[in-house]
Amino acid sequence: MGSDRMSGKKHDYSTCYVKFLNKWRKIVEQSPEAFVPLLVAEIGILKGSGLAIWSDIFGCDARIHGFDMVLDNTKANMDYMKRHGAFVKNNLELHTINQMNDNTAIVEAIAAGKRFSFVVDDGYHTMKSIWLTFDSFRPSLHQSAFLYVVEDISLDELDAVKKLFKDYHVDECSADQRIIAVTPKTPKTGT
Repeated sequence: MGSDRMSGKKHDYSTCYVKFLNKWRKIVEQSPEAFVPLLVAEIGILKGSGLAIWSDIFGCDARIHGFDMVLDNTKANMDYMKRHGAFVKNNLELHTINQMNDNTAIVEAIAAGKRFSFVVDDGYHTMKSIWLTFDSFRPSLHQSAFLYVVEDISLDELDAVKKLFKDYHVDECSADQRIIAVTPKTPKTGT
């Protein structure tokens, strides 16, 4: 309970995610061994239901990392989600971060030499937090084929947010608010 990204009641980003993930999957399939283990992160996790979605979608080879400033809501909802079949693969780790800070050292320590391939920023939704969070993850992103999604961008900030990622390919999708997918300009196989 709590996820608004796939619900027709709120944002209904499901068609956007299908579009983004299908493009990214084609790249990953060219060299799947380069993505094991698959590191997945979501920032701004509230009750954790988005994490349950990623755990189910990406399977047992994925390590799912949830980041938020306060983890109380997620922890309080964990028993409920597990009773309903979430996290059966026991592949979830929770971490506390403040998106308004440089979290590079924290993210690098968590990645432990591996690379994040799929990241969702559903956190503060401010220009500063969007850029600081991406910048904190950038050294730990899979260099050849990462998918970094930013949710809930207001229409009046969309162009400015897209300019933050001028050195990357940005794919936009519309629902009630905007969602963008950031990928390397020239995806290539390997690590």
